[in-house]
Formats: sequence, structure tokens, C-alpha cells
Amino acid sequence: MILKVISMLILIGFFALLLLNLFYVLVVRHNDQEEEIRRGSKVTDKYEIVAFGSSYCRYAFDFFETGKTGYNFGVVAQFLYYTDLMIRSFRKCYNYNALVLIVLPSLVFGEPGKGKYGASRYVRFVDKKLLDDEYSTKNLLFQKHFPVFLPSPSNLKKCLKRIISYSPKNEYRTLEHNQLSQEEVEEQAKQRCKDWCDEFHLENTTTSDVPEELQKKFDESVKILEEIIEYCLSEGLRPALIVAPASSVMQKYCTKEFLEKVLYPNIRKGNKKNIPVLDYYTDERFSDEDLYANNADFLNARGRRLFTQAVVDDLAKIYD
Repeated sequence: MILKVISMLILIGFFALLLLNLFYVLVVRHNDQEEEIRRGSKVTDKYEIVAFGSSYCRYAFDFFETGKTGYNFGVVAQFLYYTDLMIRSFRKCYNYNALVLIVLPSLVFGEPGKGKYGASRYVRFVDKKLLDDEYSTKNLLFQKHFPVFLPSPSNLKKCLKRIISYSPKNEYRTLEHNQLSQEEVEEQAKQRCKDWCDEFHLENTTTSDVPEELQKKFDESVKILEEIIEYCLSEGLRPALIVAPASSVMQKYCTKEFLEKVLYPNIRKGNKKNIPVLDYYTDERFSDEDLYANNADFLNARGRRLFTQAVVDDLAKIYD
């Protein structure tokens, strides 16, 4: 009798998980970044302009009001290895002569990136031939069809949270003003820089010398950038390198002097083809922290609209 009860409970639990999994696939992840990217890569009307890169890309561009057919393929937390794969994988969805914006944040060269920051998610939208040894049918099955059954409980938590809250607020799309105080923005900037120092073994983000082991990573990443540019040009695309803006608060803790050690020299090394480089890091139009998404360096919805138009206008002066 006890075994029957236990078996029944297990069966009920399994079917409950199946229902939660269906709810997660159809509802919870409908507007997550991976699903947006997957949908964006399946369009029939080809794009005139596309943007690739990490968080700084995802929070930088919104092409809706520009008059251009464009798409933001930015992924929160990404190095150049996967940026390269995505540009190649989605080639069919942008026009010949399309503008390809490659966003290069402060420490993007600090790690090539293979296997970093939830790499298993790329199986949902990157061609399996490009993923090579990172592709597996098992991973595809769990990531695409049965995400609630993954060993990590995070997806199950998201599912339960969505059921409880019904319709959570999407600050990425709706936030028009920075809700933090000046002191809180300062703390966000300090924390971002501390995280970089911890991850890349730096003393600071103002005048820090580059450790030898980090320089080796730089060299590997520069090679990837060279290959991205070469690929774009060979495909008849028009690539441009973009340094996204930061608030005046962020500039105080992550200085231009620091970027001259970790970012700009690597851009110059990787840009052997001399494609356009648009640097907005200290652009006064975007220095006000009110344009940022409750932090010091990721643009909010209003900031994205303003910045996207500025980039489109600047590129028109170069290419049109």
C-alpha cells in the first residue's frame, strides 16, 4: 500500500513538472533574450542593420524608431567567441551590405569566452556546425524542450515566481529613468569595477597595469576580432566597432586612461582593415546617469532610443 502511494505521488509530481515545463516554454521564456534572439534570426524580411555583443549591446540599441529594419542580437554576458559564432550563424537574416555593429565594452578582450557565462544556451539559436564540440542532442533537448528538468533549479523558480506574480514588470522595456540616487549609482559603478578586478585580477580600473596572463587573453581575443571583421567584409557586409557610452559616474571609476591599457590598443590591433570605430564612452550626450537602467553603464529604454539614433546618424555620414 505504501509503495502504491509513493508511486502515485511520484507520478503526480512528474506530471506536475511536465505542466510547469509547458507553462515555462510557452509563457515564462516567451520574452527572454534567448527566445527574442531565436525569433529575430528566423525573419523573412532581411535586416539593414544588426548589433552584436554582450550586455552593453543588449542595453544599447532599439532600432524601432530609426526608420531602419534592424535587430539587436546582444546577449547579456558574452565575449567575442560567441559574438563571432552568432554573426556567422544568422547571416541569412541580414541584407548584402547590411551594417553589422560590434559592441566592444571595456574588458571584452579579457577572455575569448568559449564555455563562459551559460554557454549551453547557445544551442537554442546557433547552428550546430558552428558550435562543434559544444553541441549535443541532450543539451538541445533540455535547453529547448524541457528546461524545467535541467539540474539547475533556476528555471523552475522562474516558473513558480511567474505563477505567483502573474505578470512581472519588464524593466528592460519600460524603464525610462534611473530610479537610483546619486550615491546608489556610485555604488553600482564601484561594484562593477570591483567585479572586473576580481575576475581579471586587476588592481584597479583607473591606471592598472595589465598582468601577463591577461595580455595572452588579449592576443587570443584580438585574433577573433580580426576574423569577425574579415568574415563580414568577405560577405559584403559593412561592419563597425562601437564603444558604448557610460555615465559620468562610471567614467570616474573606469577611466579613459584604463581603457587605453585594456581596450583601445586591442581595437587598433584587431582592426587591421580600418573599419569605422565609433567611440561614445565619454560622449556628453549620454553622461547623465538618468539615461541608465538603475546602474551606471547600461542604458535604459529612453537612453537606448537616443543612443541608437545617434549611431544610425553617425553611420549615415560614413556610409551614405
